[in-house]
Amino acid sequence: VGNNLYAQGGLNVGPRGIYSGGEVSVYASSSQPALTVIQNSTGDILNLYDNSTEVFTVLDGGNVGIGTTSPTERLHLNASNFLQTSGDPVTKGNWDPDNTSIMDNAFLVYVSGKYAYVVGQESDNLVIVDISDPSNPTTAGNWKPGTGIMNTATSVYISGRYAYVAGGGSSNLAIVDISDPTNPTTIGNWTPNDPNIMDGARSVYISGKYAYVAGGGSDNLVIVDISNPTNPTTAGNWKPGTSIMEYPYSVYISGRYAYVV
Repeated sequence: VGNNLYAQGGLNVGPRGIYSGGEVSVYASSSQPALTVIQNSTGDILNLYDNSTEVFTVLDGGNVGIGTTSPTERLHLNASNFLQTSGDPVTKGNWDPDNTSIMDNAFLVYVSGKYAYVVGQESDNLVIVDISDPSNPTTAGNWKPGTGIMNTATSVYISGRYAYVAGGGSSNLAIVDISDPTNPTTIGNWTPNDPNIMDGARSVYISGKYAYVAGGGSDNLVIVDISNPTNPTTAGNWKPGTSIMEYPYSVYISGRYAYVV
């Protein structure tokens, strides 16, 4: 034995175990596991210590504990944090219709369920993309009502069976029934036709029975009552002046507050 211990063909150790004053390494040069630990009775399968503190435990039955000697779940992390990191992102799929009549200048996307809803700024439309197979996204439906209803689509928000699409050029909010993704249809249209109320709808957020629409040209936030989707009406208008808000790009609702940038 000397200073090193080599075993070929197996090593049996009695109840006193193995103690080492230095490094213990396990090497393998075949396709078999380098180390197999088998517990044939009811004791712990594995215990790892830092000095006298047990830091890693595998109980009989397979529960694993980190920072605890009595894990109650398959993985029990005690008094610490679990950090999950990912590697470099890789392309899984790509939806590119290569047809400007279907999509020209994709501007914003909203994902709900197995569909992605993409607004086309130059094509003035909303395309519904089936993403159930991420490696092969396909066009499911196309809402393109014409510039009389939608001009320069800039934002979309999905709530239930409806898509709410903001028109930057048409300064409006269109409500689209998407219950049949292959045949989206217009059911309502909020269009005040007053640049003091809405000029260049830039962003929309839905909360409850209200749509919150940021006006890029009118420097404001309009609250639209959408409780009747076929007849949306103006409920309120926040227009503080350009010293506070000029050309808002986005709105987010949380509780009783609207956050406008």
